[in-house]
Amino acid sequence: MIPTHYAKNAIHFLTIFLAFVTPLSIALINLSLALILIIFLLHRDLFASLKIMVKNPLAIAALAYVGVYVFGLFYPHYIGFTNPYFHEALPLLALPVLLVMLDNRTIKPALIGYVAGALISALFSYGIILGYYESYFYAGHLSYFTNRLDHAPQMAFAFILTLTMVLFWSLSPLQKRLLVVLNLLFLFNVFLTDGRAGQIGFVLVMALFLYWYFHGKPLHLLAGITALVLFLGTMYYANNTFSSRIDEAVDEAIHYEEKLNTSAGLRIHMWIDSWRLFQAHPLLGTGTSSYGDEAIKLRQRLGKVMLNHAHPHNQYLFSAVQFGIVGLAALLSLFVALFWSARRSPRDEYTFLRIAMPTMFMVIMLSDVYLSHTMTVALFILIAALLYRPPYVKQS
Repeated sequence: MIPTHYAKNAIHFLTIFLAFVTPLSIALINLSLALILIIFLLHRDLFASLKIMVKNPLAIAALAYVGVYVFGLFYPHYIGFTNPYFHEALPLLALPVLLVMLDNRTIKPALIGYVAGALISALFSYGIILGYYESYFYAGHLSYFTNRLDHAPQMAFAFILTLTMVLFWSLSPLQKRLLVVLNLLFLFNVFLTDGRAGQIGFVLVMALFLYWYFHGKPLHLLAGITALVLFLGTMYYANNTFSSRIDEAVDEAIHYEEKLNTSAGLRIHMWIDSWRLFQAHPLLGTGTSSYGDEAIKLRQRLGKVMLNHAHPHNQYLFSAVQFGIVGLAALLSLFVALFWSARRSPRDEYTFLRIAMPTMFMVIMLSDVYLSHTMTVALFILIAALLYRPPYVKQS
């Protein structure tokens, strides 16, 4: 058995490494999480740690969320433990572990590690935008290490993180100037790449930030909102990538009936199908990874064109179809626990991050299953573990 002190030190450094690779490598994310879980299971005070874990609402919510995926494996359509979406829920098992095993010394090094990884991702993205090379993993995307769905939320959160560093961390003038440069690199990368969910999440979180930061100062708030609107207008008229993606989404949404094979049109059709599937099995759903088969059967019954997709590009509907009201409650319990913990936490340099992270995820999950994407679920786990440990978890 591993002495607890050594186990906590190892998980401390693995978490910093996880933060660095979160915007860069799915393989290294999975390796980091696997090592964290193995070390936890082999450490000497395992049962004492489990007793602390069950007192933590966020840990219980994470276990419940994974639990519905396990339960869903035993529905009639059960296809075994190779089930793809069962595997994609497993990383969340690391969240309860990190909530117990980490302490405050990990927070700043891990957040700095994340910024370093995001900077590498942003710089490689700018290389693609400037035409020096093409994306190695995702042809046609303006991001190098991941697809555009995951890249924009990563850059949006990196912008929010560096913004809070500049405003609230105790730093030297030189460090603040460097962070302002990084902040602008992340900001423009959000809109120069083509991930609309991250862009929408960014706008809503920034509006929330302005309200939070300038609360009680209406003129400052008005100036901030005006600056945000002017920035978005400038991006729209000066950036063809951004404007064309927005125009496409609006046109596809309005004419979704005839634009089935488009990004927004396809999503709307799948959302309508998902609602019908949920109505047919509202309590417990149809089981883990059942969406694709159930949607095909539904469209066959309705005599509609087949849509061969494993999920409906909406985390809420994905949970509702697979696990009914029970699964939707398990998903929402994660965010209730996050906001509850944020409300109980003292006001410090991380206060807005505790509001921003769950808000951004709740927004972007409207357009995709971001808790089933390795890079974004790693970001979720990382920030939740670092910033939402309740006051009754003893800090070393």
